[in-house]
Amino acid sequence: MIQTKPSAVNGFPDSILLLPGCPPVFIEFKAPGKKPRKNQARWGEWLDAAQFHYWLVDDFDDFNKWVKRLLFVHVKSKDITKPC
Repeated sequence: MIQTKPSAVNGFPDSILLLPGCPPVFIEFKAPGKKPRKNQARWGEWLDAAQFHYWLVDDFDDFNKWVKRLLFVHVKSKDITKPC
């Protein structure tokens, strides 16, 4: 996972999850129950509209489940060259 620099682009997601053969996942981490700021929400909307994977995460357990599910589907295919 790549953590983006806070000052790189205002509102850009905090991290990018990169797995072999899978599309990148842009991730915005928030404290439990917190909402994204306007500029963060605009980035999320743009990424969704551009058909990128965008996760807004305010629960680390949910995040772990998503990653494990993504990895399980990818590994279960037994073809690491096959896209997720």
